[in-house]
Amino acid sequence: MQPLNYLLLFIRRILITISLTLIGLNDGSANTPTSELKKLERLASKGDQDAFRELISRSRFDPNISRTLGVMYFRGIGTPKNILNGLEFFEQAANLGDQQSISFLAKFYGSKNSPYSDAEKARYYDDLAGSKSVERATQDLPSSPPTYRNKFNWKPFVEPETTPKATGSGFAVNKSGVFITNQHVIEGCKKLVVTYNEKKAYAEVVAASRELDLAAIVVTEPTPYFLALRNKTPMIGERVKAAGYPRGYFKFSEGIISATNPEATNFQFSASISSGSSGGPVVDQSSTLVGVARGGIAPGKDETGSINGADFNFAVDSVYLKKFLTNNSIDFTESRTTYKFSESDVARVLQKTSAFIICY
Repeated sequence: MQPLNYLLLFIRRILITISLTLIGLNDGSANTPTSELKKLERLASKGDQDAFRELISRSRFDPNISRTLGVMYFRGIGTPKNILNGLEFFEQAANLGDQQSISFLAKFYGSKNSPYSDAEKARYYDDLAGSKSVERATQDLPSSPPTYRNKFNWKPFVEPETTPKATGSGFAVNKSGVFITNQHVIEGCKKLVVTYNEKKAYAEVVAASRELDLAAIVVTEPTPYFLALRNKTPMIGERVKAAGYPRGYFKFSEGIISATNPEATNFQFSASISSGSSGGPVVDQSSTLVGVARGGIAPGKDETGSINGADFNFAVDSVYLKKFLTNNSIDFTESRTTYKFSESDVARVLQKTSAFIICY
């Protein structure tokens, strides 16, 4: 048999395995109402691009939807067949704790007959498949937007009678009510109010670092939408998105990482930020956190006579944020996702995960 025929036979066997034993497209989702998911899958399988984009947007939070998209790309259902895109979504599902995807990837990457054979990845997913913590990890995942749409409630809130001193931005970093912002945003505040998904609550400071300009504050309410942190440092030229609440309104912008310094805790980026954006998230195209915005330098001459250009903005590298969280025993999720979302999908994630912070 010719080598090409061997390859075609191997891929055919993989597709049959996926079709019959891995998933099936109508298994539903643990995080999404079954009827709603089935409707989206049915429309997407018929080529409805709006439904397909909706599934992609929700997959960021839901391992079962990620797995479904992996099957759709592998089999060419509702979209041109693309094995690499399918693997991206299977990996996203696996990294969200989906055991079926973990087992599949361990076998897929471990097959010596596969053109996609990858011994390192095979070992990684094989180890993950044998981990006793997989089931527990699944319970600690970000919940999908449909589950909590109009269903998570915060206690009634009474506005403070005093006038705010300052405002800033932040974002949820886990499901337990912890938000990250800048230390200078919360400094000197007697009261802190967080607005998140149009709900408000008082917050308390649990950790702060003047050196890093980072602070962690907590509300006694659920935060089902939160950002995962990236496990590598940003690179010059990489596209990033920034979000925040200047003047109390959500703002989303796009730019690039324009400068880095291995010896500094910050990197420079060109996405536009304004007063009030301090503490907001800076994410990559996978909607994974790469930094925490901490401010910028206005264009023009400084006190030394040097000229500063426009969009001279800085963010604390997520590598240092992870150290800050670890040192203060604050839970966070580390993402391995590399799938690139559209700008509107990233904006949607940031609207769900970001917060407006008021200092009294």
